[in-house]
Parts: sequence; structure tokens; C-alpha cells
Amino acid sequence: MKDLFPGHFKESQENLREVWDSCVFVFDANILLNLYRYSDATRNEFLSLLEKINDRVWLPHRAAEEYLNNRLSVTPCVRIVVVSNF
Repeated sequence: MKDLFPGHFKESQENLREVWDSCVFVFDANILLNLYRYSDATRNEFLSLLEKINDRVWLPHRAAEEYLNNRLSVTPCVRIVVVSNF
């Protein structure tokens, strides 16, 4: 049954470590757009993590395109929040 429904069973720590050490991280546009919304501490922590895995990160073309198409609609919202806090 484990072979038919592997998602319903806990992986061993050894297997999880092997996957974590060799996987490719694929991000969508929301991950990048959320960088504008995160607090400074969260953003810095996320970017620090990205530096550690940068050789295993892949950003699909479509995700980059969506980020570029939507980033200007996100940044004004962030500016309003920041300005209103002063």
C-alpha cells in the first residue's frame, strides 16, 4: 500500500535529508512579489536562505514574466503602508 499511496506515509529522516540536499527549488511569481510585502526581517531571512540554495533555484520564464507584469501593482500598496506608518 505504501507504494501506491506514498504521500500518506512519513518519510525517513535519511530520505528527507537526501531530497533536501539534492532537490531543485522552483518559485512562482508570488514568491517574488511577496518580497515587497514582507517585513525587513522576513525578507532578509528569505534572501539569506536563497543565497544558500542559489545553485539549485530555478525561476520559470512565465514566473519571471508574471513578476515583471505585476510588480508595479504591488509596490504602490507597500508605499502606502510605509508612508501611513510615519
